[in-house]
Amino acid sequence: MNRIDHFKETFPQNISDNLAEEIEFLILDYNSNDGLQEWVFENFSALMKSNVVQYYRTEEPVEFSHSHSKNIAFKLAKGDIVCNVDADNFIGPKFYKYLQEIFTSKANCFVSSTSRTFNSLSKNDWITGNSDLLGRLAIRKKDFLEVGGYDETFTGYGFEDSDLINRLEMKGLYRVVLTDSKFLKVIKHDDSLRLPNPFKTFEIYVNQINYFMTTCIFLNADHSFLSGTIIDNKLQRAESFINGFNHNNVQFEFSLKQHSWDRGNWRKADNGNIRLTLESGKSLQFKKSGNRLEEISDGQPSKIFFRIKSNAIINDLSMFKGTIINRAKMFENLKENKIKANGALWGVTKLVNNYY
Repeated sequence: MNRIDHFKETFPQNISDNLAEEIEFLILDYNSNDGLQEWVFENFSALMKSNVVQYYRTEEPVEFSHSHSKNIAFKLAKGDIVCNVDADNFIGPKFYKYLQEIFTSKANCFVSSTSRTFNSLSKNDWITGNSDLLGRLAIRKKDFLEVGGYDETFTGYGFEDSDLINRLEMKGLYRVVLTDSKFLKVIKHDDSLRLPNPFKTFEIYVNQINYFMTTCIFLNADHSFLSGTIIDNKLQRAESFINGFNHNNVQFEFSLKQHSWDRGNWRKADNGNIRLTLESGKSLQFKKSGNRLEEISDGQPSKIFFRIKSNAIINDLSMFKGTIINRAKMFENLKENKIKANGALWGVTKLVNNYY
């Protein structure tokens, strides 16, 4: 959604590097409003007439969903082998031939750009591959359908690809890791482009409990809120002498203390004070003073939360807010040995304004 600047760079090159009679390039316009449809029709009408390029558009989504959008595209694809390519990815010369060779020579396999294994005890397995390329995944369409595609309960950014990889391996498929550098080129960009809606969060306030724990309050523009305590896992071990030898021996740099966010709604009173009402019905009162929120307990100020003004920190916290939820869902699916995602209806949307 709205990644035309990257798409203009990568898509023509990807077609030039992989144009072949048996290859289909499918574009899913996920309700973009950046002129994608006009640009595609203007530049690729000949390839669309010959069915080399397929263009589909939906105007239903309000926010971008990695899982839902990929499910739609994979289900629309006509080939026996389907491959996700994000807008910022260059797939490289003759990438399709590489995939043909892999899937012809190997049964029960899929191709991924990472070897990362989340249930491994070895830190060498925890972080592998370029994070900008984690979405590159090729699979036989029948296997994709059998596991129910990407889990559409995942929202925002992160871990939907890892979850699908886990479920494919639990199904018994073998992972082939893509390592050739000519297939792994990408346009680098910051995390702000990965946020589904950068304007959804109205304000963020933090209260530092100690050197490794910080409580955050996300006040969203729709008057919902999330609150939770973030743990810096590396700093948490700082007081242990063992940390001096294994200071990087943590799978994730940050975690959420209670494993899920407290949720509810917030309102601003006429005097500027903030009232948070949790889903449980409990209310919290805060006195707003400049860029601070002072929690009022028994009529007396207690905890003080400071508003985050740095765009870089806001982006980091917004990314964490979404990924921590998806991360928990991924581990839950692993724990329950859940192979098939979604219900009867998934990868469904109304398509409009399609060419031919």
